Amino acid sequence: MNIVISLYTPVTDITTGKYGIPCFYETIIKALQKEGNSIFVHVSRQWRADYVTMPEDLKTRLDAFKPDLFILFNNTFYDVSAYYDCPIVIYEVDSPLYYSNKQALLKNVSRYKFVVCQDEAVDMLKQDFGAHESQILQIPFFSEVQAEDK
Repeated sequence: MNIVISLYTPVTDITTGKYGIPCFYETIIKALQKEGNSIFVHVSRQWRADYVTMPEDLKTRLDAFKPDLFILFNNTFYDVSAYYDCPIVIYEVDSPLYYSNKQALLKNVSRYKFVVCQDEAVDMLKQDFGAHESQILQIPFFSEVQAEDK
């Protein structure tokens, strides 16, 4: 599969000066790659922003990538529901309180699947966003972090 992952992070890799990817995201990305998936990672520095219009260069790169799935942590990305006819998963990192683009979600909530880690998030998605129980999957946090002998 071609999977687009979008996440927010304020972390900078001090060795390269580029965005660093925290281990929670890195382990998910590596696990998906290990299973043979191609991954397109978008890193944002905008916390709880409303992403209005997707830049044309990003849209062109996504079109060339041909996404089969979007995984948007805290919905940190542009509204792709009208552009791509593939599943869109909103993955909770903190809480639905901190999702970006809440108004776009509310307009077309049936277009999304939600992965959450806590009971309160399930209730919030149903009550505040109008999500149906069948759209929500609750799973605990997990990690692919492996200790190395040194």
